[in-house]
Amino acid sequence: MRAGMFLMVMMLSSPVLRAQTVDTGEVDGQHGQINVDGIMTESPCMLDMVSDFQEIELGVINNAQLRKPGDQGPRVEFDLTLRHCLSSDSRLTNQSNGTVSGASDQPVMYMEFVSANDGTNPDLIQVKGIHGVGLRLKDDRYHVVHLGEFTAPLFLNSGQNMLKYNIAIERTSEKLVLGPFHAMVDFKIHYY
Repeated sequence: MRAGMFLMVMMLSSPVLRAQTVDTGEVDGQHGQINVDGIMTESPCMLDMVSDFQEIELGVINNAQLRKPGDQGPRVEFDLTLRHCLSSDSRLTNQSNGTVSGASDQPVMYMEFVSANDGTNPDLIQVKGIHGVGLRLKDDRYHVVHLGEFTAPLFLNSGQNMLKYNIAIERTSEKLVLGPFHAMVDFKIHYY
């Protein structure tokens, strides 16, 4: 019996035999996995990560500022930053007036803002939580941005570009109901 125990102890302490008996499989809490996916695309610019999701605070707005349809609260500006814009030859037709624009060294793009619109005015962004108001979106020249339509063509410089917009609450013809509100607007960048 001693010889059998000695052989068993010797087998367990043998480095060659011990290496063969170690389970190298998956042990709970001792392994993991990282999946990496992506898509390679060709794009004249990259949207800055700070620009792709923004919270815009309009603050407290007194109903005295919004007595009749068309009255607006204070405007709040926001920026969309495009980085690493490359030079490219561009030709573009303005969809609102049919004119053709072009540049030999500037990428050109349209912006498109998409949101549910207010039932009383298709250019106002619908708000949730209150009634009698919508949100008016304008570009840096204070031109109304029409929801679901391309903006006028924008010619970009090489490197970084900052697109400026502003938004304000606007009274509609519906009965005004006060309280907290929120809205969501998606945007798309179309390069040509």
